[in-house]
Formats: sequence, C-alpha cells, structure tokens
Amino acid sequence: MTPAAIARELSVSAGPLTLYARGGPGVYFGMHNAHVHPTTAGARTLAVPWHELYPLDWGLGPGGRAEARAILFRRASIDAEVVVAPLLLGGVDARPSADVAPLDGARGGTPVFRSAAIGVSYEDPSTPMRLGLSYFTTELSGRRVLDMGHRAVMLRFDFPLRADLLR
Repeated sequence: MTPAAIARELSVSAGPLTLYARGGPGVYFGMHNAHVHPTTAGARTLAVPWHELYPLDWGLGPGGRAEARAILFRRASIDAEVVVAPLLLGGVDARPSADVAPLDGARGGTPVFRSAAIGVSYEDPSTPMRLGLSYFTTELSGRRVLDMGHRAVMLRFDFPLRADLLR
C-alpha cells in the first residue's frame, strides 16, 4: 500500500537499553472491498460480478508512518507502530450493491487508511530475521478515524535489510 515513502531513523543507547524510532511521510493507495463467492443457490438471487469484488472505499493520498522500539540487550524489544493516510484522490461507494449491503455499515466521508500495532519481538543476530508477536488493528474506510474494525494477533517474521549483512 505504499508506493513511495521517506523515513528518518533515530537511535539512542544507554547501557542495555536502546530506544529506536523511525517515521516519515509517504504516498499511500488502497482499496477496501467486499468479496462474494457465488454458490449454486446464491446464483438465483445474487448478481455477483465475474471478479467477485465490490469496491467500497478506495484512493490515493499522502500519509505518515511512525515506529518505535525499546530494545533490551540488543535482543528483546517492545514495538509500536502507527500509520495514517487520508486517501484524498478516491471515493466511497455510498450505495453498495444489494448483494453486500446487509453486511455493510454506514458509508460516507473521505476514505482513510489507518493501522496501529503493539507487540514484542526477539532478534538473534545469527539469524536474518526478527520474530515477534503483535496485536494490531487496521481499517480503510470513510468512518471516524478511531473506528477500527479489523483486529487480530499476528506472528511476525521481519527480515530487515541491514547494511552489515549486505557487505
């Protein structure tokens, strides 16, 4: 969802603790859609398009991303991340198809992509990845920005591109 972004990194260490932050602006795009798998019974009552997608919110616009980590002994960390991007060049389907309308909520407003996560991770320098567990919430819609409909716990496998590994 980010075709172009600029990020600035900052890091401060004191003994076994390192505070790390990264953030910056970007150009974001995205689409929130409903998806219907037609069945034999449903074929009689639904008019499902061949691609089975019903675009609800979509667009392109400026946004920002911020990440922060508190790292202990260069291994274990508490991680947080937030992304917000109003998709100013886009739209909202205020009257979705009757096929999906009963499952949809109120529609309208400027579509905004937003995401937030908090979790823990462990990084072993002998491996090329950081293993983590995070709770996250995300949404792309025209609803109030703090309304986040999608929530989950995710197991993360981050593969950072480190300059010391590229030499």
